Amino acid sequence: MNVSGNNKYQDLFGFLVRVSGFLLALYGVVSGLSAMALVSDSFVVIVLYAVLTGLGVWLMRSVDVVVDFAYSNKASDSNDFS
Repeated sequence: MNVSGNNKYQDLFGFLVRVSGFLLALYGVVSGLSAMALVSDSFVVIVLYAVLTGLGVWLMRSVDVVVDFAYSNKASDSNDFS
C-alpha cells in the first residue's frame, strides 16, 4: 500500500475539517453581528457576541484536537508493525 498517498488523503481530510471549523466560527461571528442589529441593549449584545465567538474558537480548537488524535492513532497503528 502506498503510504505517501494515504498521508495525502489524511492531510486533505484534516484540511477540510479545519476549514469547516473555521466556517462555523465565522458563522458564530456573523450571528453575533446580526444580533447586534436586532437587540437594542448593548450589554446583551456584547455578551452574546463574546459567547458565540468563544464557541466558534473552542470548536476550532476541539476540531484540531480530534484531528491530532486521529493522526496519533494512525501513527501508533503503523508503528505496531515495525
